Amino acid sequence: MIHRSAVGAILLAAACLAGISRVAPAPRAAGGDPYAEADRRALAAPAEVESSVEALAAYLTGPFAADDLKARAIFRWIADRVAYDTEAAAGEDPSAGGVASALKDRKAVCFGYAGLFQELARTAGLEVVVVEGFGKGYHYEVGTPVPEVPNHAWNAVKIGGAWRLLDCTWGAGRADEGFRFVKHLDDHYFLTPPETFIFDHLPADPRWQLLETPVTRQAFAEMPFLQSTFFALGLSLPADRRPVLDVAGGRAEISLACPASAVAAAKLLKDGKIPVEDGSLVRRDGERLTVLAALQGPGRYVLRLLAKAAADPGDLVWAADFLVTAPAGTGTAGPFPFVFKEYVDYGASLEEPLEGRLEARGRTRFRIRVPGASEVVVSSGKHWRELKASGGVFEERVPLEPGPVKVGARLPGETRYVVLLRYDAR
Repeated sequence: MIHRSAVGAILLAAACLAGISRVAPAPRAAGGDPYAEADRRALAAPAEVESSVEALAAYLTGPFAADDLKARAIFRWIADRVAYDTEAAAGEDPSAGGVASALKDRKAVCFGYAGLFQELARTAGLEVVVVEGFGKGYHYEVGTPVPEVPNHAWNAVKIGGAWRLLDCTWGAGRADEGFRFVKHLDDHYFLTPPETFIFDHLPADPRWQLLETPVTRQAFAEMPFLQSTFFALGLSLPADRRPVLDVAGGRAEISLACPASAVAAAKLLKDGKIPVEDGSLVRRDGERLTVLAALQGPGRYVLRLLAKAAADPGDLVWAADFLVTAPAGTGTAGPFPFVFKEYVDYGASLEEPLEGRLEARGRTRFRIRVPGASEVVVSSGKHWRELKASGGVFEERVPLEPGPVKVGARLPGETRYVVLLRYDAR
């Protein structure tokens, strides 16, 4: 049973639905998709079979012998037909948004989604349970302690003799900035590997983690807050589920794996909310991504990673939050240069200078990697200086004048330069 106290209802409002900024990756392409037929059947369900659990389960799963196809057809129908009940979640009526509402009114909160999946799956002959616990959902801030009262519900279903995990609520969509439900299929939450699911789902009963070594409540709270986008783009952390983190000299540095098919940027937030201007910089070496943060003294920071597919012309989306705690005595680091969108799109990686404020005397060494660029230049005042290229690295010592200093690049066949970075020389 789900805890249905008034306190639980309030917590459900804050966590059942995936967060405002959790933008789901696109569904699988039809070509080569093992679930394409199950999806088609679910989306084509006629109204006459949707009035009862028995008729609907028979329709959805009838043609399929494999457990995963049965589970998929049910998951896909729920994700398409049932909307998250934001009004019920915002109130204190714990009975709202349940199984009956999910089937009849096509609205539910998390225990309604999980309960309906359980009823349909059991009717179809699958072994399934509702799992209650804590979900890092709406309004969650990385590092927040896990409350005693469960705030979310999902399912474990036995597929081919082995238990697997899924979350129909988060698979169905997300909330917009006005806490209105936006239907958007997120395949990440269907039969999610346990080692991935644990980043945002902590069962009240540790056995439903399905991990050889269960994660403690404290360890769960300290883990990075990873969005489904993080996994969809192929980003990954070391086996201990933490990024390589170093805090020294007023700077923090986080390292993780990022395939060449993805690009990323970052922003630094003091106390998790206050943006630090020019407080972050992303560098990469092959498939190793390093995110630098310019800390403003001791305190608690959130280093937010934004990412997208390199071939995607759209905007970067929220991929992860990493908690950075700067101890007493941590100094204040100067800002990084201003980063333009093209720095990210080109997959550039700045090696030096990292300080955004430069001295306009002598010569300053510039060194930057810009994959595929034919030229990289530095402009200062009325003068342009082309950097020398060697093995994909562009570098040169450049005299500077007071005022803005810009680093630009040009790709082969293009006639114009794009600005990657901007410094301030004094």
